[in-house]
Amino acid sequence: MRQPLFPPLLDRARHPLNRRTVLQIVPSLVGGDTEHIALEIAAAITEAGGKALVASEGGRLVSSLQAMGGLWIPFPAASRDPLAMLLNIRKLARLIEMEKVDLVHAHSRASAWVAYGATRRTKTPFVTTFHSGYTEGIGLQQRYNSVMARGDCIIAHSHYSARRIEARYPQARTRIKVIPQGIDFQVFAPQSVDPARVQALRQAWGITPDQRAVLLTDPFSDLSREDGGGTDEPPFIEAARLLRAQNLEGVVFILTGDATPPLGRGQERGREQDQDKIQEHGGSSARIKILTNSQAAKDFDRKISAAGLSGIMRRAKREADLPAALLASAAVVAPIARPGGFGPLAIAAQAMGTPMILPALGAAPEIILAPPQVDQAERTGWLVPPGNAAALAATLGEVLSLGATARGLLGERGRRHVEAHFSLDEMCRATLDAYGSLFPSGEE
Repeated sequence: MRQPLFPPLLDRARHPLNRRTVLQIVPSLVGGDTEHIALEIAAAITEAGGKALVASEGGRLVSSLQAMGGLWIPFPAASRDPLAMLLNIRKLARLIEMEKVDLVHAHSRASAWVAYGATRRTKTPFVTTFHSGYTEGIGLQQRYNSVMARGDCIIAHSHYSARRIEARYPQARTRIKVIPQGIDFQVFAPQSVDPARVQALRQAWGITPDQRAVLLTDPFSDLSREDGGGTDEPPFIEAARLLRAQNLEGVVFILTGDATPPLGRGQERGREQDQDKIQEHGGSSARIKILTNSQAAKDFDRKISAAGLSGIMRRAKREADLPAALLASAAVVAPIARPGGFGPLAIAAQAMGTPMILPALGAAPEIILAPPQVDQAERTGWLVPPGNAAALAATLGEVLSLGATARGLLGERGRRHVEAHFSLDEMCRATLDAYGSLFPSGEE
């Protein structure tokens, strides 16, 4: 168990969130990255002496939220129907007044429009988290996204995201607060992983003792963008073929779907609700969701077969324990074509000492330290030109040739880097500080 954010009672009494009520609104509590962030923030609000409400349509994490001190408010937050959203504005405004809510934090666009309308009616401070993965678009798409730039405080998870928001919405510049995502370093710690979990996962993947696994995360989501509509090969397939042509033996690529790792405490409790649906490995609930039946996955199978790589590329068939998966892997590759979405995974890989390869896009240089922005001796991972199969193959070859000493030093540097900049506790503290900045000084 990690230490409370605000252990001394006096600290809680003096905290701006003490005796405040904060309502977060998310579409559901099913288990995605956004939901886990909301749970961690709810726990921090409670620890600071505040009242944490989460309005959503519910899901398996409701019990986790309650165990962490938060309160679930059933609310149709996932609706995108314009008429329903108008009705929801009135409903949320009544809820704000009834619960004496001091601040509302919206984590998604549809629910943010409802929260924006309700908080303007009730004159309640309004916070948004602007995610970097939004498609910018023009016209209606841009207006739909614009609600995330209307917060009294706008949280961006990276300086890259902050620059994008400012470029698109210059009027929001002074309201942007950069708060990096964080992970729980007690969950993502090599010494916390039972070797039996790693062995069980390697067996599930069909990896023999003399083989090395390369974890290839989220390869399906951008196949259409990478391959021009399904006619050409994605770069990671060509990279694997190049490596095979170089007689690199004993390497198996494990393909998984959505690889956003849960962040910390909420997953440990939420796991207990899923034991009839999943197979556990040693008790950790930080896991990778596996994509098995989508059209993108079927396209992948066809292309892998056509490339003659079926023997060394495998799709995982079940959910997996992420800390163990990282320890079981010789390297992790995120061949994502969009500039975002790999932050928590890259942080987790560095925390576990597993070499990480990212496309040089978006916030990647803020998460991974690599030349030319740092000296070779300060490297914590690798950045490659997006879509460049030859560069990816060369980088993978370099990573797989690392000796034990070099890999150990890389892991130590990576762990120090992420502990200094991507702490879950610091993410929660900074978020609560952002909330507190919106309350008039001295107001009770």
